[in-house]
Amino acid sequence: MSSLSKADPAPYFISYAGNEEFGSVIMASNGALMANIKRHDRTVDVSVRVGSRELDNTHGENRFNAVTTASLPLEDKPDAIARVLWINTDRMYRKAAQGFLEIKTNTKSPCRRGGFVAGFFGGEAPGYIGKEIVPPKFDQHEWEEKVRRLSAIFKKIS
Repeated sequence: MSSLSKADPAPYFISYAGNEEFGSVIMASNGALMANIKRHDRTVDVSVRVGSRELDNTHGENRFNAVTTASLPLEDKPDAIARVLWINTDRMYRKAAQGFLEIKTNTKSPCRRGGFVAGFFGGEAPGYIGKEIVPPKFDQHEWEEKVRRLSAIFKKIS
């Protein structure tokens, strides 16, 4: 916020929502493993609003252009994460500023004046509201054996 506060128009709201997902796919056929895939993803939703709560870059049909999702590094490297956040914040700011200029132009048009709904309602930003979640225990080998054993049942049938 401090870096972009000098920009014109300055953002009045920036938010980040992070998500981390772990997954595993184990497939077997006739008692033999066919696939064993592990997945780990980190993403962040970045939203930037410029203007004011009454009229901002998300007004009207632009509402769905206010958020972008970006991949985050899987490692806990603050510099790498900060770089991804800054690049995407800057990109969303530029998009928001352009969108806000278009919205201001449209609302000043004689045929578009009056009767618009405020763009954003809210009080103080909550700041960080999440907490670290520890992934559930997952014994890869145990599940591979279960999948093998269960798929072997079909070997006897055919």
